Amino acid sequence: MRAVPPPSRPAGEWSRRRAVLIAAIVSGAIACAVFLPSIAFDFVRDDRELLLDGSRLRAPGTLLHVLASDYWSAAGGESGLWRPCAVFTLWVDGNLSGWSPAWFHAANVLAHGFTTFLLVLVVAAYGGGAVAMWLAGLWFGLMPAHVESVAWIAGRTDVWCALFALAALILARDGRAGRRAGPAAFALALLSKESAATIAPVFALPPAPASEAAPAAATGTPSVAWKTAVPYLLVLALWAPLHALVVRPHPGLAGLKAEGAARLWTALAIPAWELRFLLPGVGHSPDWMIAPLASPAPAALVGLLLYAIAAVVIVRLAAARDPLATPLAIVWFPLAGMSALALTRGAVFSGERHVYLASAGAAWAVAVWIERLRRSRAVPAVLTRNALLAVALIVAWSARDTLATVPEWRDEETMYDAMAREQPLNATGPLGQALARIERGDDPGAWVALASAEAIDSTRYEIPLYRAGIVLRRGRPEEAMRLAREAGATVGWNRDARLIEALALQRLGRWVEARNVLEDLSAREPGDRDVRNAWRAQVAGETRAGRSAVPAPRR
Repeated sequence: MRAVPPPSRPAGEWSRRRAVLIAAIVSGAIACAVFLPSIAFDFVRDDRELLLDGSRLRAPGTLLHVLASDYWSAAGGESGLWRPCAVFTLWVDGNLSGWSPAWFHAANVLAHGFTTFLLVLVVAAYGGGAVAMWLAGLWFGLMPAHVESVAWIAGRTDVWCALFALAALILARDGRAGRRAGPAAFALALLSKESAATIAPVFALPPAPASEAAPAAATGTPSVAWKTAVPYLLVLALWAPLHALVVRPHPGLAGLKAEGAARLWTALAIPAWELRFLLPGVGHSPDWMIAPLASPAPAALVGLLLYAIAAVVIVRLAAARDPLATPLAIVWFPLAGMSALALTRGAVFSGERHVYLASAGAAWAVAVWIERLRRSRAVPAVLTRNALLAVALIVAWSARDTLATVPEWRDEETMYDAMAREQPLNATGPLGQALARIERGDDPGAWVALASAEAIDSTRYEIPLYRAGIVLRRGRPEEAMRLAREAGATVGWNRDARLIEALALQRLGRWVEARNVLEDLSAREPGDRDVRNAWRAQVAGETRAGRSAVPAPRR
């Protein structure tokens, strides 16, 4: 018998698939092109502790231990976070490249480009047309709010989280085989960054039409949506206790803490603070500081209004099974998660990277809304044209701001210079400038930067700590010891402060006291290279002093 050929796809379907792929590929390529200069950048901030010599990621035979440990365990610390998927990408990049920063940066750029590619596919899968696909892809790919996540190697946690979350959304619409793989993609998003947990309810939204023109009756019922969401909720239910088992909550989860009534006002203000980074003309800077609010400031009132509007709109759209409910939920659920942490734990997050996932929903929602204006006969053509022109201008402005912001991440000092310039009330900027200048031997310049930091916030423990390092290098061990102890009294136990104290005691010939400090350091920081070097100096010094040198403890 002659084989029956498979049914051919309609010409219109092939044409749409081709249009989707073109929009996705071009948008992803443009996103990569804008961030291409970052490939020449160096390691900065957390990159150095996670990836340079001394990192446990570079030690042979430690991968499984690091994957099953706190995210910051690679650097010998604790963060209360568990992100094994992101850590694994760092390990792969390092072993493939010989730990070259260019490779890590290239991987970040490609991941951002692929995330942009996936966003276009998501918009198409949930009914968006050509205008929506192009606007969403281009705006998301070019947002200056993404510079921190893409140009900073350690910022990749947000990129991979969004990448897998968008993949899960696509797979949820891709037939039975796709629905089976969707929960796995969602699990990888959770293992890249905890904020993926906030979008789990999105999978429980009533199914929307596959295209804007499809009848609502053909898309199933809310009960079908809940059945579809069960695998994703099970993944979340398994991940949460596993996360609690692997890591413990850490007080350093946020750089700042809100207490008392400030928790409420700060939690309400978070949407206004974070969404402003998506607007054109807003200043951008590394690790943008967000200070707790002690009273109902305008940002808190705006946030309250935004939450009220979002709740009403999302509920109504979900009840009507409107496709716009999904992107709006992706905007608001991550912001709500940040507000919940501020309210319950007082955690205040800084930096534009935290809006990466929510920005995908924002670009998607705005693009679909613009497309609906174009299709609506009730809307005057002039209004539609102006709205489309406004979004096009926002995309162009975003590209301009991104191109101007990317170079700020070239190296450590350049990054802190940008922070000090854009955030004059954030002491972290001049503190970072001081540290960078200390490392290149510019002690007078570092002292000036520390004076600037002290004028902003005299309570920062880094001020006496960095000064201790400078005066120790200049041969003033008594002053260095005093400053190191001052830093320790401010922050509590601190590795750097204790190490400077030990080195100062050695230079003063107070070998017994120095040994006691080094034993404390060895107990708390086993395997620390600087502590091992200090032990070598200790044993040699005790020998020269005519004391019976006791070997350093083996740890």
